[in-house]
Amino acid sequence: TSAVGGGELVRVHANGILDLRNGPKAVRWDEIESLTTVWSPDGKGVLRHVLRTQDGAQLSLGRSIAGVANLVDEIRVRMIDHSVPALRARIEAGGNLRFGAMGASDRGVSFGPRVFPWDEVRDIEADDEGQVVVRGEGGARLASARIDEVPNAFLLAELAHGRKRG
Repeated sequence: TSAVGGGELVRVHANGILDLRNGPKAVRWDEIESLTTVWSPDGKGVLRHVLRTQDGAQLSLGRSIAGVANLVDEIRVRMIDHSVPALRARIEAGGNLRFGAMGASDRGVSFGPRVFPWDEVRDIEADDEGQVVVRGEGGARLASARIDEVPNAFLLAELAHGRKRG
């Protein structure tokens, strides 16, 4: 998979991505720290996505890359496949995971001092106003935070989804 636009090229490979925009930069899946969505200041959608690596490098994935939405979807799928099993194991071992303004532990999803038990969390999703929303049974809004304040929000959503299946 590759995305090209305005001379910008980013390729997805089995082991990671290759960014050819400013000289080649290869990033393996196990080197990715986070993928964060940045909402447009005018509130009209996604401005860009910021991929951060464990060594502190940042790659901005924005509209100048044709097909950026497909590229980001593919990166998310690969990150879920690579990261979720280890994240689940950390939770099962009693660990607390941070996703910026939100967190996850064996007790449930946390937001500030509140913890919402897993069996009360129906789902976690990004809405069309740039918020990550934790919903309870019946669709009640339990908590929300700006999407750019919740790095790897999609991984948190996958963890919640997995808890409902399990």
